[in-house]
Amino acid sequence: MFEAYSTRAEHVLLVARLKAGERGAEVLGVDDLLAALILEDQGMLRDAAAGLLGLGNEFRNLLEHDGCVVRPLRPHRSFLTSDNASRLLREIQDSLPRSQSVPSSMDMPISPNLEHTLNAAQSLMERFQTDKIEPLHLLAAALAEDSSAGARMFREAGITQAKVLRIITGERQPEA
Repeated sequence: MFEAYSTRAEHVLLVARLKAGERGAEVLGVDDLLAALILEDQGMLRDAAAGLLGLGNEFRNLLEHDGCVVRPLRPHRSFLTSDNASRLLREIQDSLPRSQSVPSSMDMPISPNLEHTLNAAQSLMERFQTDKIEPLHLLAAALAEDSSAGARMFREAGITQAKVLRIITGERQPEA
């Protein structure tokens, strides 16, 4: 399944699963994906994965070696401002229900809406003739989900699918 995903997108999905498990989700949803996309955008995936896996500071550097859970990623330009990212992440996390955490070793099904989002990201990859599904493909696809509270929060903050698609096509620089 992950052959079509870039390393960065794979890491987003891993952290989304870990964060969903931490909050006790029964299924992995679009809002879990959006929260992980915010962490990725802000360069916080490695630390989030280390924390969610229960690795202390002395073990976080293990995640920087190729072949471990989270390989290092090339630096990139953030799409979101740090203020927008912090606010959206807080609002999304506050809106998600909490229960007893689910161990990361347990399988977690994905919601039908997330399945639709992942399929839409695949379509975007094909439409724009890119080699891999990237986080911005996932974000653009997630922003089209009407049932997602997180997607509504993004849109209310002025971050729309159209803006993300313009970034993917190289028409504009990030400004959100």
